[in-house]
Amino acid sequence: MALKTTPLGQELPPTPESPKIYNHAYKHTIVDSAYTPETSLLTMVDGTPRLMEYYRRELGADEEISTFQPDNSAVYQSYARIKSLIGKQDGAGTYAFDPTTGQSSGSFEMWLAFDLAPLQFDVAIMDAGEGRAGLYHITQPPEIRNDTSNKVYLCTFEKLGILTEDLMAQLEIRVVKEWIYSKDSALHGGVGIITEPEFNTAKDLFSWRLTIANYIMNTFYWNPERTIAWEDGNGRKIYDQYLVKFLAGQMPADLRTSYPPINLFSTQYGGREYGGFGDITIWEILMRGDFNLLPVVKNSTVTIVSTNRLINTRQYGNLRSSKFDWVVVVDPERYQIQRAYFNMDGFPLLASSPQYTTAYLFTPQFYDGDPQTDFEKLVVDALKNQMVDREKLLAYCKDYFTLPKWQQLYHGAILLLLIQVSRKFGPPI
Repeated sequence: MALKTTPLGQELPPTPESPKIYNHAYKHTIVDSAYTPETSLLTMVDGTPRLMEYYRRELGADEEISTFQPDNSAVYQSYARIKSLIGKQDGAGTYAFDPTTGQSSGSFEMWLAFDLAPLQFDVAIMDAGEGRAGLYHITQPPEIRNDTSNKVYLCTFEKLGILTEDLMAQLEIRVVKEWIYSKDSALHGGVGIITEPEFNTAKDLFSWRLTIANYIMNTFYWNPERTIAWEDGNGRKIYDQYLVKFLAGQMPADLRTSYPPINLFSTQYGGREYGGFGDITIWEILMRGDFNLLPVVKNSTVTIVSTNRLINTRQYGNLRSSKFDWVVVVDPERYQIQRAYFNMDGFPLLASSPQYTTAYLFTPQFYDGDPQTDFEKLVVDALKNQMVDREKLLAYCKDYFTLPKWQQLYHGAILLLLIQVSRKFGPPI
């Protein structure tokens, strides 16, 4: 049989194309896309962030857009002032000098994304260098660079001159509304333009988050087990697994300051085969904001179990080998014991007798969808109705140190969540 050889330098024949199998199912681009709020564009586009005090024209039904005319008292112009607005300057801009007049001019483009649409000839005060403030205005109608409802605008700014005391006075008398830009609200998915009283309330309220977190860690952090503990009137240590899990999720490193992470003990003992922490509790409802689960936990009456009863576990470093005396549970049946009742001095969350039951953390009416106390109403409004009364929440925080000790721990943990939720303002203007 003859061998087939190919002479050196001769091109090889092309390889036959193998059959292709095509998928004829249509795939829309939305399958591989994700919605990104346009307010986050300022964190992604190139450019230099610039802080400004922005003056947006307030136009009546018959008013026309016009340039800022400080010397013409016959022209009525009104503005809404937005303090602390942040824009993103795109590039260095252009600069021109007129040798005949000895004056210079310059323009640059800037990205703006906030709740109010910028208008042509809107005015802004920005740093002009050398310790002076400059007065700028938008020369052209702002360009919309997307077609979503929360639009991003590319604006061309031109320098009008150095801001003087007289120019500032003319701007002041034309201001009819006062707003302030809240970057914190915008980054948390809320509106960016809020009133100055709202901004000050939010700032005071947010400062309480660190105060409450530090107080809880200083007062209730138990060093021998590196976790949160409650002590009854007889000096016995109680571990509330539901509270500790919730609190650990509310305390990142910046709130714990010098404290290490809160230790979580395993409590999967006895007959518990499903669910990492047993039955659903009110703490999970608060974290999810799912108040439809209230009927599920309505009949759960919390009690405590001695850690000596925690047997049949496969995990080392568990709660039974700790220095805790009791553990709070809502499913004692899974520990193969009958529901027990204890008269715990100073810990009113527990049932004290078979004839008297105490709902866990809130009043029994709360579990029927009827909040009773001011605190319960704050919780429902913030987490269920998405309507945070920041003034009432701030007032409750200011009375925090007058609360009973158990409320300082339990209500304090919930306050950390409510303050975090309050950082988002809405609906849009």
